[in-house]
Amino acid sequence: MFDFIIASMPRSGSHMLAFALDSHPEVSISGEVQNSRYEDRWSNNGRLKGAIVHHPNYDKYADTLKVIAMLRKPESLIEARERMVSPLHVFRGEADEVSARRNPLNDRWREIIRTNYEGLVFKLKQHNDVLWLDYDVLTEGKSVDVLPCSREVCDFLDIKPMELETKTIKPKVVYED
Repeated sequence: MFDFIIASMPRSGSHMLAFALDSHPEVSISGEVQNSRYEDRWSNNGRLKGAIVHHPNYDKYADTLKVIAMLRKPESLIEARERMVSPLHVFRGEADEVSARRNPLNDRWREIIRTNYEGLVFKLKQHNDVLWLDYDVLTEGKSVDVLPCSREVCDFLDIKPMELETKTIKPKVVYED
């Protein structure tokens, strides 16, 4: 096993990618990774195993690990936030909550999203070993059961190429050596 990071913004598809990778027999992701709380998650032995690491903590680990960047354009992140119904924290460390349907995001929240997005992209550009995935291109605006970029992700992580399914437990082998 080896360690890698999924560096992402909230609502960028990072959990979909984590679920898909967790189904691969060569990848071990802590079960704690697969929830909707945007925090660092650690495997039992204290080393990152495909942890979802967001902007505030990316620089702690990025120099030593492979990084998969799961991103959306700032405007798409804002739209995704505005479609949510329940109260939410836009970013960890922000105390204010908004109910997006009742109180659409104001300019302050929009600027927070843009600033955090630009900061993460800037940091990722300083790192050499990054696979860039654009959520909006990847899903074409609809839910997917199989990641269209399965082969690209497997090649990047140097694991057996498989069809990475987002909603099932066992992946299908689709590429043979």
